[in-house]
Amino acid sequence: MESTRKTLPRINIVQVLYAVPALIIVLLTLNRLFYGAELSDEAFYLAMPKAFLSGMRPLADNWDLAQTSAFFLLPFLWLFRLLTGGFEGAFLFSRLVYFAFTLFVAGVGYFAISK
Repeated sequence: MESTRKTLPRINIVQVLYAVPALIIVLLTLNRLFYGAELSDEAFYLAMPKAFLSGMRPLADNWDLAQTSAFFLLPFLWLFRLLTGGFEGAFLFSRLVYFAFTLFVAGVGYFAISK
């Protein structure tokens, strides 16, 4: 009579040694999103999509060379305004979108390399 008992996969200690610090870094980075002030271009990244949502036409009313970068955040900011009714909290929301996008790209890279 054959045994139908399933065996659990063995835990590889090397994977644990890589996974634990990576998880700690991810959690610390997530915690960092809620504190501090960004002194670089964070306000600029949100000003363009907000202007487009307020009625400014891209490439017609605005001659800024970097306005096409706003097209990435535009749907997320539109969704945020639709759900909240305004722009209060948009900086934190954009940080969370960036964090989620970074985790997605890191995950895709990991699985692409590991195969």
